Amino acid sequence: MFAARAGPAKKRRWLAEGESREVEEFEVDFRIGGTERVRYRFKQGTPFPGTTLTNDGSYRDLAPNRRLMIASAMTLGDKRISASLATVELAPI
Repeated sequence: MFAARAGPAKKRRWLAEGESREVEEFEVDFRIGGTERVRYRFKQGTPFPGTTLTNDGSYRDLAPNRRLMIASAMTLGDKRISASLATVELAPI
């Protein structure tokens, strides 16, 4: 899980890419204080064709293979639809 968040190529595959959208921007600086930006446009045949969805985040805390904290805001078109602060704790299986 931690590697999937830390590796930009892996993260792009599971977070941004998909048949229903076209990736317009994808940047990740995976470090405390670093930012990420994901922007894609919905394709025809979706509920929001031609509309962009943007997610901007900043990493607040990282403990490799144990924990990450990210603050983020999401917009659909020009309207903010979400803002969050999330902490993910990882435990061995």
